Amino acid sequence: MKRKDLNKKNTSKKTKTSRLLDVLLVVFILIFLGSGGYLIHYYYTINKSEQSFSELADLIVEDDMEPATPGDSEVDENGNPLNQKPKYVEVDGEMILARYSELYKKNKDLAGWLRIPDTPIDYPVMFTPEDPEHYLRRDFDGNYSISGTLFIDERNDLKEFSDNTIIYGHHMKSGTMFGSLQKYEDEKFFQEHKYIYFDTIYEKGTYEVIAAFKTQIYEKNYKGFVFYDFINAETEQDFTIFVDQVQRMTPYDSVGSVHYGDKLLSLSTCAYHVENGRYVVIAKKID
Repeated sequence: MKRKDLNKKNTSKKTKTSRLLDVLLVVFILIFLGSGGYLIHYYYTINKSEQSFSELADLIVEDDMEPATPGDSEVDENGNPLNQKPKYVEVDGEMILARYSELYKKNKDLAGWLRIPDTPIDYPVMFTPEDPEHYLRRDFDGNYSISGTLFIDERNDLKEFSDNTIIYGHHMKSGTMFGSLQKYEDEKFFQEHKYIYFDTIYEKGTYEVIAAFKTQIYEKNYKGFVFYDFINAETEQDFTIFVDQVQRMTPYDSVGSVHYGDKLLSLSTCAYHVENGRYVVIAKKID
């Protein structure tokens, strides 16, 4: 082969290689821009959702206690009368806590409000037993939302408390919704966040954490322990077995005894240690 022809062939190869590199460069740039655009959109959507929840929190009525009985001198350590009771109002024939009346007027699917101090968890909780996952990807107003809204298992009852009320929420990478729930894996975090506040629209509630563990969703024919199958205990033994099991699954010694008749609250979110993994925090009602 003549040197001239060889040079032409080498030049042609270099040109093809250069073009391929240019194409790959463009592809990588497009992927980078696409990923960046997705992240920007994702966090914009999350922030918008959080702003919406913050605005809903502003609708909670803070002056929600009935006046103390005249002449009653009993007060707590902060000087507040001990005989004060939550104020109720009637909304469309339903007697609910005045605290949540404005929110309930906006959406009758409202079940209550969940808060864990010093965490992002400070959200409304919804209940649609006829369409259990209605709020899986919807905001409080029913519009599409990647964050969804916390919601209660359809087997529960808001007025007659079940032995175990289950609330579901997304494990958002941003740490919002139930994204911070798995921090309970750390015993120090548990010690500093032992109390959960969950009010239904009918009554206030304070809960103490008694278990926190990894688990998963199992096949229907699975015969082992399944936490989400426990709503109401048929016997005292059933209740005791459930409590013993969830506390054994907790990687540290949980604090506080649990007795038959105590009402439990389970918070459940996705976890990624196994396929269909879940992380669960369970608390007992103390007030």
